[in-house]
Amino acid sequence: MKLFYRELGAGRPIVIAHGLYGSSDNWLSIAKLLAEKYKVILVDLRNHGQSPHSPSHSYSDLADDLFELFNKLKLSNASLMGHSMGGKAAMQFAINHPDKLRSLVIVDISPRSYTDANGYAPQAKEHFSILTALRELPLSELRSRGEAEEILSSKIPSLQIRQFLLKNLDRDENNKFVWKLNLNALWKKLPSLMGGIKTEDYIPAQNFPVLFIKGEQSPYIDVIEDKPIIKELFPSAEIISIPGAGHWVHAEQQKLFYEVIEKFLAI
Repeated sequence: MKLFYRELGAGRPIVIAHGLYGSSDNWLSIAKLLAEKYKVILVDLRNHGQSPHSPSHSYSDLADDLFELFNKLKLSNASLMGHSMGGKAAMQFAINHPDKLRSLVIVDISPRSYTDANGYAPQAKEHFSILTALRELPLSELRSRGEAEEILSSKIPSLQIRQFLLKNLDRDENNKFVWKLNLNALWKKLPSLMGGIKTEDYIPAQNFPVLFIKGEQSPYIDVIEDKPIIKELFPSAEIISIPGAGHWVHAEQQKLFYEVIEKFLAI
């Protein structure tokens, strides 16, 4: 799939993949800082932003899309950074194509599954609630974004999350509200997105440095529980926690996040 992407700056390449419900727009602030030293490539993953829609949406799909982009741009010795869903896509890419990478940065997500024998973890349940609320929004009756925000407020209490989600609300050629997200595909494929990545016949990557960044207040990485599986897949991985940050680390603690990234990329 030919992904939409933006390019900023010049120099050694770094590709950034956003998380679920996100787009390349979410990373522009960090990209502009990095672009002073690097060539930054921001992608819209499939079913998000300005990239095409598809009924299929797995981490293998996302990794294959990134591989196509790497080949199109003739990228090698590149750094790859991914947040949340984009982080798992980046891990899958690193497992499938370790020869393409100089370094790997994973932001606030573990390679593990967020499901177990008892059902879905709280993180997964939150995504089911969000997608349910978005799918139930009566787009044909909406008169304004403010009205959409008000309707969502009863099901999505966080103003910050509502505002983030509503960046995906657009108008079509008839001035009717539409989602840039492919909600049907994301809804159907959410169970697999909450699962782990494919590691069959995988030889742990040791030829490039790997950094996992955790938001101190986020439940997506449990350092004690997740460190063994992280080290199993990426033996050289370092895990750093950013204080005062939740899941959206790069937005909540931008200065600290950038300092950590800049230091790591200089390796």
